Order: sequence, then structure tokens, then C-alpha cells
Amino acid sequence: FPLAPCQRAEVVVGIQRRLGAARFLDIAKVDLGYFCDATAEALSRFQQLRGLPADGVCDANTWTLLVESSWLLGSRLLYLTSPQLRGDDVELLQTTLAKLGFHCGRVDGILGPKTVAALSDFQLNYGLVADGVCGEETLQALDRISWQSGEGPGVVSVREYEILRDNIASS
Repeated sequence: FPLAPCQRAEVVVGIQRRLGAARFLDIAKVDLGYFCDATAEALSRFQQLRGLPADGVCDANTWTLLVESSWLLGSRLLYLTSPQLRGDDVELLQTTLAKLGFHCGRVDGILGPKTVAALSDFQLNYGLVADGVCGEETLQALDRISWQSGEGPGVVSVREYEILRDNIASS
């Protein structure tokens, strides 16, 4: 890293496939392994969406976010590890738990102790083994009950608002 347009490398194939999976790039229309203009444009759109400098260059930060964004909820077991698991799948788990009223802290896509505690609390309340591991059985339970939670900002937004309000009131 960094990788920029006009370079040819095997790692470019990985970048292109991840951009393709995220629907930023039609990989059928590019020369796999060659960092073409279409790859750079797709990467720039991805970077802009993720709050990175949209320069079309794949540096270590961009690569990390590409990898993290490729995880779908259910494509891997989620459990507390060191370093902590990160990804869009974790963010969706946190959002779902928060909408159901299980406080997992800030929705940040990082599977930390607060998320595991919220997950364990959900499992316990649902009658599952409260092991803090999000696998198939837990995902099925979340899916069964989450449709009842409705739409809207969710519990996490209300909690963050209350924390902000309390901080302002105490200062």
C-alpha cells in the first residue's frame, strides 16, 4: 500500500472484487488486476461514502474499511476477540440490539464488551444460552423478534440524546 491507478498487482483483484460485492464496480467490465480509471472512480465513491479522502488511492485505511464493509451479518460468528471484530455485520447487530432495547453503547461496528453484554442479555431474555456469541440460532431469534421493533431512530438515538442532555444540564 498505497495502490494507485495504472498499477497491476494481484491485490488489485481483491480491491476490485470487494468493490464489486459492494456494488461500486462492475467487475465484468474491468481488467482484473489492473487498477484502471473505473476502479479508481469506484474507490473514490466508496471513500466518500465512508468519510475518507476521496482520492481513488487504496491506502491501509481504505483497505481496512473495504474489508470491514464486506462482512454481512451471518457470514461469520461474532464474539469477543482481541483485537476486537469490526465490520458492517457488527454495526447491524448493534443497531438491531439497540432497536430492541438492549444497550450496546455507541453503534460503531466494533464488537466490544458492551455489545457482548447486550447480546448476552438478549439471549438470556429470549431463552437462549447467554454465551455472547452471535451465531445462527441467535440470528434467527433476532430476525423473529426484530420485525416487531418498528422503524425510526431507535433506542440508541434516544439514549445518546439523554446522555447529551444530562451532560449539558450538569455543566
